[in-house]
Amino acid sequence: MDQHGSAALCLVHLDASGLQRVQELVGSDSGEMVLAELVSRAARASQAGPWIALMVARVGRHEFVALFGADSAHLGVDDLLKVMGRPIDGAVLGSDALLTLGCAFALPGQPTDLVANARAALEVARLRGPGSGLVFDPSRTELYCRTERMEGLLATAIKTRVGLSIDYQPVVARADVPGGPGYTLHAVEALARWRCAELGKVSPAEFIPVAESAGLISPLGRHVMDGACNFFKVLERLPGAPVLLSVNVSAAQLTHMGVVADFVGIVRTAGLWPKQVQLEITESIAVRGLRARDLLCAFKAAGFRIALDDFGTGYSSLAYLNELPIDTVKIDRSFVSEMESSPYHRAIVESTIRLAAVLGLDTTAEGVETEFQAEVLTELGCKHLQGSLFSMPLSEPAMRLWLAGVALRGLQTGKDPHTDRNGQV
Repeated sequence: MDQHGSAALCLVHLDASGLQRVQELVGSDSGEMVLAELVSRAARASQAGPWIALMVARVGRHEFVALFGADSAHLGVDDLLKVMGRPIDGAVLGSDALLTLGCAFALPGQPTDLVANARAALEVARLRGPGSGLVFDPSRTELYCRTERMEGLLATAIKTRVGLSIDYQPVVARADVPGGPGYTLHAVEALARWRCAELGKVSPAEFIPVAESAGLISPLGRHVMDGACNFFKVLERLPGAPVLLSVNVSAAQLTHMGVVADFVGIVRTAGLWPKQVQLEITESIAVRGLRARDLLCAFKAAGFRIALDDFGTGYSSLAYLNELPIDTVKIDRSFVSEMESSPYHRAIVESTIRLAAVLGLDTTAEGVETEFQAEVLTELGCKHLQGSLFSMPLSEPAMRLWLAGVALRGLQTGKDPHTDRNGQV
């Protein structure tokens, strides 16, 4: 289009993150259906102006780009992105598909790598979750570079197993012990940790989304499962050992039936039974469609327990308690922390515990920090408690020492004399 030879350009890079679920429901042509819908949206945006669609194309299995031009270099893109980034609803595909997008500008007389910038913005938007959108900001180039660099460093860490470790946080149960009511160790939750020589200590909240978006979550998940099962076998030989190992599983790992056999193989090689392992999933699994649910059923049939983590914070629906083959509901720490001051949050916690009991499900409360919270949760019927009141996440040596202390003196709330609040010996 010659009239845009000196125009501002806008490139929108879109990721149809819900396309896998759509493909399960309506078949392999769903990508072409998304492309047709985006072409239609681009045409409508062009009619509204001032941006004119120059190209819409499919550039990957579930990735698309749309290029727009305009005569003015000082135009906002809010309306354009609203039109292009709306979820694609069931009227088009038979099932919703969330669009995550990254956007970049090329202004007249200012050379820029439009494709790379839009891609960088998309990568950061992915970390915020499906349905997010981000416009490339040159002043935040360091953030985009960090994300890209992190992918390579994390891939190397997974391959070499250098810098990766696993911490374990105890989950306790109320029980009658010598001296009166107290607690016993019920389970330990395995938590991935990464200390990178270049980036330092990287939070799981940062590197887990990077692993998911970069396709590294499956090998990372196998590494955690393998290490956790072998360490749990060590704990089994100690007095007061936990009866259950809890391992987090990302929805992005549930892509093929082979993952069930992989996990069964890892568990059996370590000398454990699947019934000793609980897989923690989040409510986001619900948007992964029928295949993910079939996989959960296959895990359940293999003997694994299933826990629904962070209940109430994601795609909240009580229907999931019945639709998904779960054994345990984990009440999110955000509700537990507000119980003392908020009748609303206490009511949510109480209702969740009661509903779980009616459905025959166990409950675990996360983020228990005070004796008051522990007492209230126990009175309400919550079976298991987890949080800093009992212990912070512990390294392997600290976990063995903590367990030895429990065997010697019983499980005490508050700071353990062998560790500080960060679980360091």
